[in-house]
Amino acid sequence: MSIGEILDSINKPRLVILETGNIYTREVARWVREHIDAKFTSVDIDSTLQMATHKELECDGTARYCTFLTKDHVKHLNEQSWVDICLLNPSDLQTGLMEFSLAVSTGASIIVMNDFQARSALAIKKAKALGWEYSSQGMMNVLRRPE
Repeated sequence: MSIGEILDSINKPRLVILETGNIYTREVARWVREHIDAKFTSVDIDSTLQMATHKELECDGTARYCTFLTKDHVKHLNEQSWVDICLLNPSDLQTGLMEFSLAVSTGASIIVMNDFQARSALAIKKAKALGWEYSSQGMMNVLRRPE
């Protein structure tokens, strides 16, 4: 399953999408170009990586579909009141658990995390305990809130 398919799976016209890190930024920005009511924010502390990603998006005309914020992931998630989909790229297992918990508190119905062993195993364990649906494809771990 691709990020586009995951985004399409929520049948809602004005998705609020938040990404920590820049793993899926290009794919999400292309999706948002086709779904202009969606709002997409990419948050990372590494401004150099953000500038390089922004430059790539400028090349294909999708830079205007992404808001880049240079900020700590956890601090930004803690300030959010509503997000539909969170794409999380935490630095380690404990941060992954913290980011997952904060994403849950924003109302996120889908949370995508990478790297099971090093970043998302604790969050996935907690999600399963909360009754969330879990699926995995390669490095991508998809968690869906129970309805």
